[in-house]
Amino acid sequence: RQLHLKVGVAYGTNLNETMGLVRQVLEGSAYVLKEPIPLVGISMLGDSAIIISVCPWVKVDDYETAQAELYQTIVERFQDGRVAIPLPQREVRLVSGS
Repeated sequence: RQLHLKVGVAYGTNLNETMGLVRQVLEGSAYVLKEPIPLVGISMLGDSAIIISVCPWVKVDDYETAQAELYQTIVERFQDGRVAIPLPQREVRLVSGS
């Protein structure tokens, strides 16, 4: 079964390095099948983040465990590699009544 993970990174991030980190995580996971080859690529340009889709294949019985392990490992690798995972930012303006 194919996982469909989404990870947001800050604009200005080195995307080639970041997707390389993600591929290393996939290659190091015991849950990710070697075939078919996992898909890693930009899927969306969001308001506050570039969204990277991570779509590896795993055994059906490993689906939830693999998803949790991969998300955790990706976040840890991003922290180690200084890849920023942005939080949405909104500007709020207060207008006083006359």
